[in-house]
Amino acid sequence: MSELIQENQEEAFKAVMEQLKDQIDPRKLMTPTQREIAELTKEELESEYLLVQSKISKRSRVQRDFIVIRYEMLKLHKEQLKDKDVTDLKEDNNG
Repeated sequence: MSELIQENQEEAFKAVMEQLKDQIDPRKLMTPTQREIAELTKEELESEYLLVQSKISKRSRVQRDFIVIRYEMLKLHKEQLKDKDVTDLKEDNNG
């Protein structure tokens, strides 16, 4: 019986967290510069990243750092998704 109560509490907690996540826009907590970089498309971000890497970017050091961090995080996330897809595919073929 206590397991059922615990599961219900966990589900309620997850529902509250989802509501909060939907209500809070992290971009509102960012500086205008961070918001601008966060809203770049993938193509724009890659272009800015290449400018930073080639040391011809006209942006400030903080902006360049933020571009590098965002680009590398996006790249890492993409690789993780690809690895997960490969793992899922292998499991499907073996199962």
